[in-house]
Amino acid sequence: LLAAVREDRFPPKLKRVGVSLPGALADRVITAIAESEKGLPACISRLEFNGGMLGGEGVARLATSAVGSAGGKLSSLEGLSFSNCQIDDDVFRRLGEVLCAHVCPLLESVNVRNNRISVDGVSAFLDALSPQSVPLLECLWLEGQEGIEVGDAEKRFASDVEALLEQARAQGKVPSCFETGLQTEDDDDEDEEEADGESGEEG
Repeated sequence: LLAAVREDRFPPKLKRVGVSLPGALADRVITAIAESEKGLPACISRLEFNGGMLGGEGVARLATSAVGSAGGKLSSLEGLSFSNCQIDDDVFRRLGEVLCAHVCPLLESVNVRNNRISVDGVSAFLDALSPQSVPLLECLWLEGQEGIEVGDAEKRFASDVEALLEQARAQGKVPSCFETGLQTEDDDDEDEEEADGESGEEG
């Protein structure tokens, strides 16, 4: 796979597919994309990693690599996932720089569940984007970050992230309809109101 990506050896008429790999290969795959002339083959619509560790070096190389003939080395992606990959704020910021340098016109979802990302990391990621980076992005899955306990801390994190998303919406960086998977205090209030309404109807 690494050689095929680096040397663009995928069959030209291969149907679009999703690729799921162990997280231990994440750095090597990202580096191969950076070193390739054209980037990720157009047949790959989803790229998913789980576990292992995504370091900053390969991501930084991709962010500063030449865009290539397709206008971006990730231009075919509809979904990108780095779950349980020990991503911290600095690596998440660099992922934002990658998406800014290599615009993803088809990208609809980014999954970074169960990593080490704080509010500062989300802010840095969104700051790195431009309005052209991810015009179709609808989902940025952020649940389960290390150090953010379930309960009040998680709700504060969700509220802070929503405030950052409001700023990003105002700047035209993300669409108005956007999901993070996080439960805010406002969501809890709405759930309680719905439950009260259903109880009243039953009475």
